[in-house]
Amino acid sequence: GKSTTVSITGTNFETGVTTGVSFGAGITVTSFSVTNATTISAVLNIPTTAAGGVRDVSVTNASPGGGTVTKTGGFTVTIPVSVEGDGSVIPENFVLEDAYPNPFNPTTTIRFGLPERSSVAIRIYDVSGRVVADLVNAEMQAGMFQVQWNAASVSSGTYLVRMSAASSESGKTFSTSKKVSLVK
Repeated sequence: GKSTTVSITGTNFETGVTTGVSFGAGITVTSFSVTNATTISAVLNIPTTAAGGVRDVSVTNASPGGGTVTKTGGFTVTIPVSVEGDGSVIPENFVLEDAYPNPFNPTTTIRFGLPERSSVAIRIYDVSGRVVADLVNAEMQAGMFQVQWNAASVSSGTYLVRMSAASSESGKTFSTSKKVSLVK
């Protein structure tokens, strides 16, 4: 449920010739303007019902000689998620547990642990390596945590849950992946 302004960079944008900008289903471009030949400024309305994930960005120029150019994976909608934690249980090492349930439809719970205060990122990738969801990207205290991934907006298939962490205290780093299967 947010309105935001974004910049699109490219080439050959012209006022009166560049006639449309799209960020996919559910996102409304309320206005856009050509700033110069390499930049478009667009105001987007992203409703609370918008599906999260990676989206293509399309820019259309008028005919004759016009057409549409699409940047695959040029924009990501991140749906805020809740991370629940138990600071009373501190693991000895970084840990990413198997998601449960797995296979799942459409939600699964991902548990992870931090032995000390750390910067942590948990992202979901499809088999082609594109990020389809950004679940956690924050500085967090030591403890065990869980986050749910609602995959209603993506198709059935195998995905990778990737956790990367860097301790703020000792400088230790950690990176691992787990497979999950979405069956609709």
